[in-house]
Amino acid sequence: MKKIELKAKVGSVSDYNFFYVLLLDHTVGTFKHVTLQISGFKSHPKDRIEDQHGNDMDFEVFLSSLKIVSNEAIFGPNKELIAGVGGELAFRLIPTTRNHDNYIHSDGTLLLEVDLRVPSKVNTIDGYTGASKDIKITDDFFVVSYEAHVSKKKPMSKEELEDSIVCPVCKSNNIRDTSIKENNGGWVGSYEEWKVSDTRACLKCGVMFIPVVGNGLQTE
Repeated sequence: MKKIELKAKVGSVSDYNFFYVLLLDHTVGTFKHVTLQISGFKSHPKDRIEDQHGNDMDFEVFLSSLKIVSNEAIFGPNKELIAGVGGELAFRLIPTTRNHDNYIHSDGTLLLEVDLRVPSKVNTIDGYTGASKDIKITDDFFVVSYEAHVSKKKPMSKEELEDSIVCPVCKSNNIRDTSIKENNGGWVGSYEEWKVSDTRACLKCGVMFIPVVGNGLQTE
């Protein structure tokens, strides 16, 4: 596991129709929610997510490790402490659709709505108050982090390695094995053969090459 920290951007996202940055309760002069934007993500089949570092993770595992902390103390309108420096804050993930079936937006961003509500000592519509409106919220105010649970890739089989070979010139995968082989001269049951030279020929452009990493062979 590797802890990764992201700089969160405070701002709106155009393809989310019900977006708001600060929800002001004008009766007590506070804001109860801040929506943050983090970017660089890709969605994958089977409920997986890939970050900007290429880490392919289970979405539920990723979400369980996702945290938001404050770089500054957050106070309410009467100087009551909501969160100290480094304090972890509650949040929810804003979906891209109303049926909550996807959370990664078309531009690779995730929207996180930070909950700054605390029980109010005065009458409000929902019984809560929030952070003082005098607090200046900037992009450096919050830090978002998560644990990258990276699984090691399974080594490729000989067949998979062979299928990964492409022409180093035209990138075609229409390849013929032109390796020179020798055998032990035996009959069925004792017959064996091995490669004396390992070469390939591209049937599209005619180039002959030795498949090594960076020259036709895509991976080890």
